[in-house]
Amino acid sequence: MRTEKEIYDLILKVAKEDERIRAVYIDGSRTNPNAPRDIFQDYDVGYVVRETESFIKDRDWTERMFGKILYMQRPDEFAEFFPDEGVDPAKSYGWLMQFADGNRIDLHVETIASAQEGIFDDTLRKILLDKDGILPEIPESNDSGYFVKKPAQEEYICACNEFWWCLNNVAKGLWRGEMTYVQHMVNHVVRIQLEKLLSWKVGLITDWSVSVGKSGKYMNRWLPEKDWNEYLSTWFSCDVKEAWEAAVRMCTLFDRTAKEVGAGLGYEYNQVEAENSFSYFRHVRMLPGDAEEVYTDVPEDGQGRTLSANAKEVGACCHEDGCRMASSADAAVCTSKEAGTPNGQCGAGSDEIQREENTDFEIISLDEAGREEIENRLDQYDVQYISYRLNGGAAVGIKRDGRLIAGAIGYMSAFHILYVGTVFVDEEYRRRGIGTMLMAEVEHRALALGADTIRLDIFNWQGRDFYKACGFEEVGRYEHREDGFSEHFFMKRLTKQKTEEAGGMREKLHTGELYLPNDEEIMKEQVVYQDRLCEYNRTKPSEAEKRTKMLKEMLADCGEGVYIEAPFYSNFGGHHCHFGKMVYANYHLTCVDDTHIYIGDYTMIGPNVTIATAGHPILPKLREKVYQYNMPVHIGRNCWIGAGAVILPGVTIGDNTVIGAGSVVTKDIPANVVAVGNPCRVLREIGEHDREYYYKDRKIEIEEK
Repeated sequence: MRTEKEIYDLILKVAKEDERIRAVYIDGSRTNPNAPRDIFQDYDVGYVVRETESFIKDRDWTERMFGKILYMQRPDEFAEFFPDEGVDPAKSYGWLMQFADGNRIDLHVETIASAQEGIFDDTLRKILLDKDGILPEIPESNDSGYFVKKPAQEEYICACNEFWWCLNNVAKGLWRGEMTYVQHMVNHVVRIQLEKLLSWKVGLITDWSVSVGKSGKYMNRWLPEKDWNEYLSTWFSCDVKEAWEAAVRMCTLFDRTAKEVGAGLGYEYNQVEAENSFSYFRHVRMLPGDAEEVYTDVPEDGQGRTLSANAKEVGACCHEDGCRMASSADAAVCTSKEAGTPNGQCGAGSDEIQREENTDFEIISLDEAGREEIENRLDQYDVQYISYRLNGGAAVGIKRDGRLIAGAIGYMSAFHILYVGTVFVDEEYRRRGIGTMLMAEVEHRALALGADTIRLDIFNWQGRDFYKACGFEEVGRYEHREDGFSEHFFMKRLTKQKTEEAGGMREKLHTGELYLPNDEEIMKEQVVYQDRLCEYNRTKPSEAEKRTKMLKEMLADCGEGVYIEAPFYSNFGGHHCHFGKMVYANYHLTCVDDTHIYIGDYTMIGPNVTIATAGHPILPKLREKVYQYNMPVHIGRNCWIGAGAVILPGVTIGDNTVIGAGSVVTKDIPANVVAVGNPCRVLREIGEHDREYYYKDRKIEIEEK
């Protein structure tokens, strides 16, 4: 086998002896300082020539010049039959040659004009010879042109949608046993989207400064070992059972990675779409081979399955915010099986407390021995209610260049709960995916310890959005009004609890699953919020301060300056409404907030607007039973929702967008546009005209400060 030097010497010899060839350049893996070297690397060579025709006509010149060829390809030979590919043999023509000694040369000739035009297209390009000085000076060869590129939000959304949509084709192919079709759908459609997400994760980890190589062959250099091994486990043979299992692993990995990437980029991940798609996939897997309908007599175990319920481990992704939570001693206030009873009070008994009037009691400060005695006695009491004991914890750190840049500490309780007391990310590394990696590892270790739930408590400045993006649910909060801050309590279930038809519907309010809204538990909770809303609607316009106070108590989130004109209507009294600062809503705002409604800062809402999160199935027999599903609505920052507009479940409206009066918004509307109609469609982008005129021909004469 000829050596690298021998091949390069030959390439240059041919060029020097042929007057038609005026310059030589190379590119590809052999000029890439970061590519591994081995015997299979090919030589990517470009000859800059006066014309291409004479080379094309001479069918034997390559073998005469370079040696015995085993086989070859002329990719441009039939260019006339593929005009859409834009190949012009008169400008450029190539030969791909496998030689008898094992070497491979990918050679093409191109005209001087073509080379001059495209010389900067490849950052790995290196000039070996330039007889006439016809090529400009180019930077030193590097692989910067192949670095992972930060995707636009639309590209991220499309990749996620393509993965989850095409998953249904994989499901039906596996059910049918059509393994050739399955292999095609997985490896040529679905896997491509997974590779995109994994490469973007690498981009976040490396600050978009590396290349992952063709087909992601270098990703293992930067991906966490766990992710890389999980990715390798998604490949499968034509065994149907093996393929089902590998596809499940692929979904789990994609979901976790998509969350991490979305959070790191500040892009919203459509969790509802993911959960619905994965639920459908799992359902199809359980269908008998002779099934005549997709959804008839669905096995109980196939209903309402979500990604988090079935995948066993779902990572997180988010806007990075470091935080310092309460110490474990403060955070780890366990709850007993007796609804909401603090662990530290279990020993007091469940009956109403009878106050002792006897004064023969001495209040003391417990020393170490006293504390141990009380804790042991409480343990003895709890043992009659708890049949298991769990010990241990999760203490996770992340280092870079020998320096500790992030960490999280959690402790296990006897209730299968990991209480996380401390999470911190160095300011220098926030919003770069570090927090995501950290919480994903915490979840992994929690599962290994047998936890089914993670609990954490934070203050209002400690990244609430981060934990929500990680899949945590805010289950409560407490406002320290005198001190001007609030405390927020979060929970994430790692294994979804099985729910019964009666009494478990509350769990499905925010999952997108079908449920019965007339469930006793839901209605009992709902009426409390509605009663409070009625009180709000009885307030007078002059009672602005009272209204503000009530809104802060009623709404899930209420920014400064929020004002809602009465009457205001809401299914849950605003309990699932998240309003940013300075949000204004005119009369008769109706929020069907059976699940969450998010409205960004400075958004204005005209009169008689309806924002609905609830829907009902089309199938009559399900509607007859009053089944319902809920999909969250997101309205961006500084939007204007015109009078009488209706916004339907699952819709997202981008920042600064205007929705025309009377519009019915059935699908997502992007940012910075004017959209109108039924169904609502983009009319135009917000542009220069809007910077000059505020209404028809009326000019803006207010100077911007």
